[in-house]
Amino acid sequence: MSIPLHPRMRARLERTALQRTLAAENGLLEAIAAVEALARDMTPEIGAGMTEAVLDTCRVLRRSMETHAPTSPSGAVIRRFLPTRLAELRLVCTDTAMMLSDRVLIDA
Repeated sequence: MSIPLHPRMRARLERTALQRTLAAENGLLEAIAAVEALARDMTPEIGAGMTEAVLDTCRVLRRSMETHAPTSPSGAVIRRFLPTRLAELRLVCTDTAMMLSDRVLIDA
């Protein structure tokens, strides 16, 4: 048998859950902004084409977050794999910069 929650306790739990969700959303949006800033800062090393590709991917990720609520099944999947995708984008930027700098050294 379950004991019903007092309305104030239920409201407090819902507020706490909402605050956690908003904090997580803000963290993901800040992580996307950090990857965008990294790509822009590395434009001389990785080229404008690669920068634009990373920025396009970040726009798609933002749009996916806006389109799918965190509580929906698709929103949960998007948010679960978003940190992995952002780490991959950071790695693409740094690896591309390293590869192109090696190529310049080899060509010289």
